[in-house]
Amino acid sequence: MKTFYAALSLLLATSASLPAQAAEMPNRITASYAIFKMGQQVGEAKEDWQRKGKTYTLVSETRATGVFAWFTKGSVKLVSRGRVTADGLQPLHFEHWRGNDPKRVVSADFDWNKHLLTLKHDGQTTTEPLPANLQDRISMMYQFMFMPHNKDVVTLQHTNGKSIITQKFNHAGLEKTMTGAGEMTVLHYSRRPEKDSKRSDFWLAPGKLFFPVRVEIEEKDGMLEQVLTRLTIK
Repeated sequence: MKTFYAALSLLLATSASLPAQAAEMPNRITASYAIFKMGQQVGEAKEDWQRKGKTYTLVSETRATGVFAWFTKGSVKLVSRGRVTADGLQPLHFEHWRGNDPKRVVSADFDWNKHLLTLKHDGQTTTEPLPANLQDRISMMYQFMFMPHNKDVVTLQHTNGKSIITQKFNHAGLEKTMTGAGEMTVLHYSRRPEKDSKRSDFWLAPGKLFFPVRVEIEEKDGMLEQVLTRLTIK
């Protein structure tokens, strides 16, 4: 573990692209990913994160590709809007679209003044206490730009618009991984199954603002993998 932290400290010290504070964050990040299921590409995802002063907008859209596009119509779109604070992203509104039917939209509204979270899904509206630093399903991955990475275990809380999900990930060390944007040194986080949960892993690039360059999620019908193909930071 000492070797791991020594290597990580050296990497951070030599990474000129790491910001010192939220005000120095980039104005725009665009990324593309290839989506694989059981090793076969089934789709692609495009993400666009934009910051204007102390606010941000994040849109992620996933579409099926190849023969899978014949069976999967439309796209899956995630939208997050909120503030950029000294502690990172503070979501105000989240939407999860499947196709263009507004009746199928799942959403979450964050009232940080009253500490209330309002969830809307399946024609229902529920309200519950809003935990500190709660993220939504897509902003969570961008929050890594602001988080410290010197702990053995990282606890993440986010909402998918239906409930609040708490997950704990362990450091799995520094690795090299090949992406469509070239080979990168990455920091690997891993969550092992507990009871009925599934395995999930993600890899962050310290030299690229700790941006997620690879994600693996175990599903009932096999492993889903998301691999970076293009990244632009301005």
